[in-house]
Amino acid sequence: MEQAKFWYGADPEAFIFDEDGKAVPSWKYFPDKYNKVSVWSSDDRIKVFHDGAAVEFNGPASDSIEGLTTWMRKALIGTQVYLPERYTIRRTPTITIDKDFMKEAPPDCMVFGCDPAWNAWEGKMSAVEIDATTHPERYAGGHMHMSVSVDSKDTTAGWMFDQEACLEAIKHLDLWLGLPLTVISASPETFQRRKYYGKAGEFRFQDYNGEFRGLEYRVPGPEVWASTETATRAFKAMHHILNNFKEARKSWDTRAEEDIRNAIDTGEGAAKLLQHFPVPA
Repeated sequence: MEQAKFWYGADPEAFIFDEDGKAVPSWKYFPDKYNKVSVWSSDDRIKVFHDGAAVEFNGPASDSIEGLTTWMRKALIGTQVYLPERYTIRRTPTITIDKDFMKEAPPDCMVFGCDPAWNAWEGKMSAVEIDATTHPERYAGGHMHMSVSVDSKDTTAGWMFDQEACLEAIKHLDLWLGLPLTVISASPETFQRRKYYGKAGEFRFQDYNGEFRGLEYRVPGPEVWASTETATRAFKAMHHILNNFKEARKSWDTRAEEDIRNAIDTGEGAAKLLQHFPVPA
């Protein structure tokens, strides 16, 4: 069967910190998603905006992982120019906000604005319901995208046009990507975020202008973008999993499903569980 041609994308988030290491709301420096700022002079597709307290990075889909990480590096460099000297951008999944934040927050930051997302383990959609005026934390995600053209049904990624197969594929991503990333990035901030966002199995179906069909894997936190090497390894793993899913799904073992979910959501037994599933070649 013909190999699928994949496209790679991302819309990761991060937080801004001042020279004293205190989180600063991104709305002080960047507009909302309807008025995104271009941050790279030679490519106006690289944009940033505030998403609640976080800053979100947008860029073009790429037909290579290197292309994806290149625009992300440019986005970080361009964004830094808009910030005061000695301010930093940190890929941390959770911050605790200063209550004074909300006194000056624009209307769109007075609510948690994420659209509903699917959970592969539950087989349904749900939305987070939190009161942004009283909830003390804010969250950021890594949001990894992969897609294929709509004429790819006869390739190794033809299963992406079947909803049930997509639900199964996200479970495979949890095992082979979400679980290792959980072990690597385990921290109180990671599991605080996963009480609400990035739970095991969280994803969205994506349709890109009717020309591409894809999946947005929402389990990884922004730490996946801690370095070019980390992001490259993560996307290579995602590519391997999705490109080989048609065969891999035949040998899926349902006995470990609840353990996988719990390990990703809480960290409990994650490292030990990973030892039972050696990384595929």
